[in-house]
Amino acid sequence: MTAGAQATQATNWTARRAIVCLAVGIALVGASAAADTLEPRYRKLGPDAVRSERIVTQGDWAAHLVDVLGLTPALTDDSSIEDVFGLLCPKDSGHRSDVAGGSTAGTSAYHAVIDVPKPKSPSDLLRMTVSLPSPAVYMLSVEGSGPQRWVVDQQVVGHLDPSELGVAQAREVVPLRRGPHEITAFLAHDSSAERVELTAYTPLCIEPAEGWRADRPLLHGDRARTMVRALGIEQRLPESGEPIVIEAESYANASAWGVRTHRKLTTRASEHTWVTAEGSPAEFTYRLHLEDPSLFTVEAVVHGISPQIWSIDGRHRVTVTPDEAAEGFAPADVITLPLTAGEHVIRALIPPDSGIDLIRLVRRKSDAADYLDLIEEAGFRGKAPAAYVTRSAAYKSLSNPTFLAHAYRYLEQVAGRPPMPLVEHDVGAVYSRPPSPLLPPEL
Repeated sequence: MTAGAQATQATNWTARRAIVCLAVGIALVGASAAADTLEPRYRKLGPDAVRSERIVTQGDWAAHLVDVLGLTPALTDDSSIEDVFGLLCPKDSGHRSDVAGGSTAGTSAYHAVIDVPKPKSPSDLLRMTVSLPSPAVYMLSVEGSGPQRWVVDQQVVGHLDPSELGVAQAREVVPLRRGPHEITAFLAHDSSAERVELTAYTPLCIEPAEGWRADRPLLHGDRARTMVRALGIEQRLPESGEPIVIEAESYANASAWGVRTHRKLTTRASEHTWVTAEGSPAEFTYRLHLEDPSLFTVEAVVHGISPQIWSIDGRHRVTVTPDEAAEGFAPADVITLPLTAGEHVIRALIPPDSGIDLIRLVRRKSDAADYLDLIEEAGFRGKAPAAYVTRSAAYKSLSNPTFLAHAYRYLEQVAGRPPMPLVEHDVGAVYSRPPSPLLPPEL
């Protein structure tokens, strides 16, 4: 065996060992009914893991997160530690995806496009296959019209109706392994589907500030950053400076049905002007230049009640559903993500009779200390940002009842999670008595 093959085999074995033999014991704690229903994957190890003060590596921590968040179905016996990292934060490597069934191949390791076959009769079940080159948490989107039900590997991912926009994204996301998968769909009478895509859900990105490094010791700043992202509360970090405001009518480009309007609604538009789609869906494009990199929350003030599809730099695509904006304008959270210095493009696809008043980019403080402060507000103990995380500290983080309750429904909440209630109690109190006979009484 060559040295390169031996190294690859060792890396794969390390990943499997980290996944199957967790270094951190995860036990159920708390008395809530929801916690009582959590799966037995949280009871992996006991006293030896808790008492150990061995430093946790980033590779170990990533494997723990993948397991606790329920993403391990996407891993196989030959999965590498890089596959583990990709499940938490997919990074496009530029590979081409191999798609079965005479369909069009994508240009990304995390993106597959399938041309939908024509059904022989309106009542036929559509059946397709796709081979994915990389494990990831995937989102399905469909181009077509009319009500339809989509299933991936016998798991329902969405009841969709792309009629208003011509495209719809499934609310549910699903972890999928490398290799072949079956996609089936049932279309209502007069419904149609021309193309379906499976794309890694890139708004999901759980990683340390400098990315994952398997053998690097985990710092408390890294622990806090990854837990904040896993909990979906990054938008609660403190604001920094004045927001960047883009008036919607100051677009760089608009498709055929996109127009500016002065029409008055029950709430006044900023600068008395806004944009809308007249008669058919319209896409608006906005460009901005950032002098410095930062974490931003992208917000919008919108009109309408139907879903809109927004994208950032062509990579991060989310469905935005306006809240109580039928007669006037209402604020809507789009996405929170780090943006580099330089040029960026925001696109918004909106249905007929909907609109946008303005876009606001709120810069947020994102140093390690800021993440530590936020995670402590959520009820998690921590140390100095540069302090190493021990196995016992990692155990206490992942066995926190707030985190466990969120992790149990993680995949259901990831594409549209509600705000997590912050707790005020000291998390140490939940260890006042042993939650399991496997754990030592000093916990």
